Formats: sequence, C-alpha cells, structure tokens
Amino acid sequence: MRHTYKHKLIGKLEWTVSLIASAYRRFQTGGVSELLSGSFDWVLLRSPVSDFLKSMLGRQRIEQLVMAQHLHYWPDICDPTSFNEHIAYRKLHTCDSRFVDLSDKYAVREFVRSKVGEEVLTDLYWVGTDPCNIPFDDLPNEYVIKSTHDSGHVQVISCNNTISKEKNKIRSYRTQ
Repeated sequence: MRHTYKHKLIGKLEWTVSLIASAYRRFQTGGVSELLSGSFDWVLLRSPVSDFLKSMLGRQRIEQLVMAQHLHYWPDICDPTSFNEHIAYRKLHTCDSRFVDLSDKYAVREFVRSKVGEEVLTDLYWVGTDPCNIPFDDLPNEYVIKSTHDSGHVQVISCNNTISKEKNKIRSYRTQ
C-alpha cells in the first residue's frame, strides 16, 4: 500500500515540476502576458476543473475564450467572417472523420499519396513517439523536425554538426 502511495506522490511531483518548467519557459519567451495566456489555456483545457467549465459554459464559449486571448478580439463563431472563425465553426459543427487524418501531418501523407502520388511528398527520415530516439547522426545536414499534434513546435536544422542545442529543445518537448 505504501509503495502505491509513493508512486502516486512521485507522479504528482514529476507533474508539478513539469508544469513549473513549462510556465518558466513561457515566462522566458514571452514575459508575464505569455505566462498568463498559458495559464488561462491550462485552466480552460487541461486542469481538473476544465470538464466542469466545459459543461457550464459549453464548447462554443470555451472555444471563443481560448481564441479571444490569442486573436485579441471576440470571435463570432455563429456568423464567421475571418478564417479563424470559419475553422472554429467547422470544428464545432462538422462531424467528418476525415478531418482527424487531414489535420495530422503524418496521417495526411497517405491521403496525399492516394490522391496525387508519392512524388509530391517530402522525404520522411523518422517517425516516432519519443523525441529522445531521434537518430540525429543519421540525418542529413538540413532537415525539419515537426510534431504531428501541434503547429508551434517546428525546428529547422540547417547544419547537423551544431545540433546539441536543438537536441535539448526537442527533448524538452516531452515535458510540455
């Protein structure tokens, strides 16, 4: 019984350290406003109270709150005019299973291959779930590292000989 409690405590401690490290990185890159923006996202989308907030406010209001802090205006999802508003409307009101694959950078390759052909696809050097396993020594001198689930984590590598700094950045994504 104590062993289980100890594992839970260690897990919570690791989670807390990860959360603090993420907050510190946000503060370093964008100051207080970026830190608060990240905290707001966390409360709305990932915190223990997020399910309660979603049930009380509804999906559309949560989407508007998240969008407003990044767009700096209140989005009109019911009558969309901007590109972002149209995307939000589609996300909330369209049930099409193709969007799951089309929004995944790796899964969409099969769709493109079947519709257009393989010759239009860029070279793919590695796919995996743990960035610590990226075979940096086997990669060419110039390449791009992207995650499939996010649009912000892109690393453009122009010289593989000076990769140590980039390796640390990529490995830090695990804690986010």
